[in-house]
Amino acid sequence: MIKVSVLMPVYNTPKEFIEYAIKSVINQSLKEWELIAVTSDYASTLLIEKWCKQDPRIKLIEEQKRGVSNAINTGFSCAKGEYIARLDSDDIFHPEKLSLEVKFFDFNRQVDFSLTGAWIINENGTTISSSILKPVEIKELKKNTLKLFMNSKLTHIVTPTLFARRKVYENEKFDPCIQVGEDWIF
Repeated sequence: MIKVSVLMPVYNTPKEFIEYAIKSVINQSLKEWELIAVTSDYASTLLIEKWCKQDPRIKLIEEQKRGVSNAINTGFSCAKGEYIARLDSDDIFHPEKLSLEVKFFDFNRQVDFSLTGAWIINENGTTISSSILKPVEIKELKKNTLKLFMNSKLTHIVTPTLFARRKVYENEKFDPCIQVGEDWIF
């Protein structure tokens, strides 16, 4: 049973970054995941095909370049997981990320999505800064908070920290008009 679908849009990312991203999913302590890579460039497609042959949990979707929002929506249309996680092709997950998120969500049924802090690392894996978020009580959030994040050109979210129940993506799609970088616009 697939517990988490990890959506990873890929376009013109250096090979070594894509491999780090994929390895960070493979090395998760939680093993009930699928990685859905949505690519629109030939070199990335060839690289990810190699990984698909090594691990059947890795899926590849090829499409014309239509922007990150469309790639995420395409990935979700094929997702089978109870939960959805986002991973940019130049980012990595902590080895316990999926396990900790699933435990938290299974215990907190009233929570539909989360955003967390992150460590910003260089190509050598050295932490160069961090993004720290303070906890927010559920009652403080407005009903349309996620919709604002998904369709805002002003909101900065460290995308690999996003984790949500499947129903969130069923109810809201990413705005395809947003064509700015994955690391800056959710």
